[in-house]
Amino acid sequence: MAVFAPPTIQAVDLGHRVTRPIAMLGFVVAVVTFLIAPVLALDWLQHIPFPGVLLGPNRLVSDASGNGWGPTEQLAIVDRVVAVDGVPLTDQLSYERAMAQAGAREDGIVRLTIERLSTLNSTPCSDPCEVARQVRRLPPDDFARLFGLPYVIGLTYLLVGLWVFRQRGTQRAGQALAFFCATTATILALYFDQMSTNVLTPVYLLALGLVSGALLNLALLFPQSPRLLDRKPLLRFAGYVPGLVAAVLGNVAMVDPAQPWGYIFAEQWQFIFIGMAATFYFGSLIYRRYRSDSPVVRQQSRIILWGSLLAFVPFMIWLGQGLFDPNTPLNPLVYMPALIMFPFAVAYAMLRHNLLNVDRMITGGLVYVIMS
Repeated sequence: MAVFAPPTIQAVDLGHRVTRPIAMLGFVVAVVTFLIAPVLALDWLQHIPFPGVLLGPNRLVSDASGNGWGPTEQLAIVDRVVAVDGVPLTDQLSYERAMAQAGAREDGIVRLTIERLSTLNSTPCSDPCEVARQVRRLPPDDFARLFGLPYVIGLTYLLVGLWVFRQRGTQRAGQALAFFCATTATILALYFDQMSTNVLTPVYLLALGLVSGALLNLALLFPQSPRLLDRKPLLRFAGYVPGLVAAVLGNVAMVDPAQPWGYIFAEQWQFIFIGMAATFYFGSLIYRRYRSDSPVVRQQSRIILWGSLLAFVPFMIWLGQGLFDPNTPLNPLVYMPALIMFPFAVAYAMLRHNLLNVDRMITGGLVYVIMS
C-alpha cells in the first residue's frame, strides 16, 4: 500500500506567504492603472489626431476600426509606419509630433511610408510602400467603444476581485480568484492604451502573461483541489511560467530595433496560453460536475460552468479564428460584454457556499440552545 506523504510545512507556508502579498500587489498595480489610463487616453484624444488607423508599439497598425476608418489593403494590420511625409520616425513621440503637425495643416493629408512583413501579410505593398491618409480625431462613440467599454468591464472585475479578497483573502481559492480579477482588470483598462499612447504596453503584456497562469491556478484550487496538490502544493504556480516567459520576450522584443514585429509573436502565444488555460478550466469543471463525490462541489461546478460558457464562448470563437487568421480583429462590442459573467459566477459559487455553512452553524446553534 502506498504511503501518503503530507505536504511539508515549508511548502504550504511559502505558498501562503507568497500568494497573499502578490494578490495585494496585483490590486495596487490595477488601481494605479485605472487612475492613469483615463488620463493618458483623454490627453491622446484631445491632442493627437490619427491617420485613420491606430498604431500599437513600434508603430504597427492595430486591428481597431470604426465608421469610415480602419486598416485597408494598402495600410493593413501589423504594417509598420516608418516615415511621415518622407521624414523617418524614431519613436512614439516623433510619430505623435508628426500627427499634430499634420492636423494643424489646412488639408490634413499625410503621406505614410510603411514596411510589411511577408510572414504576416503575403500581399505585396506598392512600390514605394506609401499611402496618403487624412488625419482626423477619434469620434466620441468609437472612443467609448474602444476605451469606455473595456474600462467599465475591467472596473467590474476589479471591484469583484476586491470583494472576494475581502471575504476570502486568507484562503488559497479566494486569493487565486482575486489575482485573476486584478490581472484581467489591468488588461481591460489598458486595451486602448496599447493602440494609442503605448505608454503602459509593458504592463499590458505582463498582465496578459499572468492571466493564463492565474486561470490555471484557479482551476486547480476551486471548487476542488486535486490530491496531487496536497503532496506538491507549489505545483500550482507552474502554470505561470509559459505566459511570463512570453511576456518577458515580448517586452524585450518591443525595445529591440532589430525585431520590431517580435512582440506580436509573443502576444499571439500569450493568447494561445489563455485559450489553453480556459480549455483546461472548462474540462476540470465538467469533470467535477459529473465525477465529484461532493454534492456541493457538483453544484459549484455547475454554476461556474454555465457562467464560464456565457463569458468565454465568444472570446474562444475569436481565439479559434485567430489560429487560422492572425489578423482577425477583436471587436469589443461583440466579444467583451459577456466576460463580465465569469467573476460573478465564480464569486457567487464561492461565497454562496460560505453563506450555506453560516446558515447551518446558526441553525445548529439555535437547536442546541433550545434543547438545553
